Amino acid sequence: MNLPRVHIEGRWFVERKPGGALFCAGVNLGGDCKVPFPDGGTNFPSDFSNHREVFFHWPVRFPIAEADEHFSRLRAWGFNCLRMLTTWEAVEHRGPNDYDSEYLDYFAECAG
Repeated sequence: MNLPRVHIEGRWFVERKPGGALFCAGVNLGGDCKVPFPDGGTNFPSDFSNHREVFFHWPVRFPIAEADEHFSRLRAWGFNCLRMLTTWEAVEHRGPNDYDSEYLDYFAECAG
């Protein structure tokens, strides 16, 4: 898909094509991505001692195979952007400079 380039002018997002400021009407994609799997949740007490064993992606979160269907529905409802949520803990949950490449690949595929 070829999307128009967007840049910033002052405090506005502006499309490269004529038309002025870009109005973004969007929703969050994957609000539960801030909670690790398995057994993650802000309602469970934790000392975070298992940070090396958890991960932040699993197929139930956002089934990529269904992305086109969901994105088409959102577009029909008038939305023109998505806010993709993540946390640094999802990227380096095993420790400093130990990047979760499987998570980053999943995240990039969602953004695809």
